[in-house]
Amino acid sequence: LSNQYIKPQRAHNFSLGYFRNFKENVWETSLEAYYRNIDQLTDFKDFAQLTANPNIETELLDGTGKAYGLELSIKKNRGTINGFLSYTLSRTELQVEGINKGDWYPSNFDKPHDLSLVLNYNPNQRHTVTMNFNYGSGRPATPPLGNYETET
Repeated sequence: LSNQYIKPQRAHNFSLGYFRNFKENVWETSLEAYYRNIDQLTDFKDFAQLTANPNIETELLDGTGKAYGLELSIKKNRGTINGFLSYTLSRTELQVEGINKGDWYPSNFDKPHDLSLVLNYNPNQRHTVTMNFNYGSGRPATPPLGNYETET
């Protein structure tokens, strides 16, 4: 691709959060909402011809994007049992004229639900048992709708 087709993405970020500690900083909590508006995105056309295409820039379209969500975190810093729980509810969407009839669609980075849990058990100073749990949804996939053949 030549540099005339590559444009830097620009993002405008807005966030609002509330943070509070309890019981002499044993417990840390936070709640944060965010919104990001993204300009100058580039995505491939629907059914773009990418294989052996010497002019791949003709398969690109410009558009915009947005990401927004809510994040919650609770952390216990001290004690025999400690760890943290965090949850994010979010969306990441794109709008590109010529893709999805110009309607908003989920980006490849769209993960509506993201949950993480880490628990540590410290029965003494020499031993620690840790449990990790992660759950995430999203990461959309597009199944093939057809095929093509080339002559060799």
